[in-house]
Amino acid sequence: MQRIVLPVKAGKLIIYAKRLADEDNDTGDRSRWAQLVAYKGFGVNEENAETYNREYYLLYAIGHSLVVHAADGCKGRLAPVAMFGELNEDADDLEACPDCEPDFSEDTPPDVQLKIEVTRYSHTQYTSATALIDSLRKCQACSHRPHEGKTCGCKCPVYVKGELSQIGQRLLAKLRVLDEGIAEALPAEICL
Repeated sequence: MQRIVLPVKAGKLIIYAKRLADEDNDTGDRSRWAQLVAYKGFGVNEENAETYNREYYLLYAIGHSLVVHAADGCKGRLAPVAMFGELNEDADDLEACPDCEPDFSEDTPPDVQLKIEVTRYSHTQYTSATALIDSLRKCQACSHRPHEGKTCGCKCPVYVKGELSQIGQRLLAKLRVLDEGIAEALPAEICL
């Protein structure tokens, strides 16, 4: 186990864990993609007291975007170009939105205000390998991420556990050879 510091929406998350594996859905030609990183830890995180003196899994997700919008454009956070490196970890590769067509290039002055899609970080702890595996499934009704107990954007009334997402399948293929708990928890119907 090692001390790991991860950026989160409001500050930093400190965990004592082992990084197991990561996977992303970047094909090299996308302006937006996601990366999933799985950790296995032991101890407690203030956000989840159930993990005290117990092993847990942590799934850390990073939402990447290279898109910059006009100040009155599509979406994003309004900020001066000088702050883009603080708001987006892929700031060296940013590109102008093809819809709102901002006047943006490498030569854009640092004080110009534009909207940027910020890098998004999220994490969830799981007290079992089964819970981690189920978090990588899609809803059978709407194909969105699990939304049990939450309102889904599509207004799907009930979450029905469906198939694994493609990125989830690839991540689990790596995890099953690295972690005995994941290998044992994989349902028989999942062929990776």
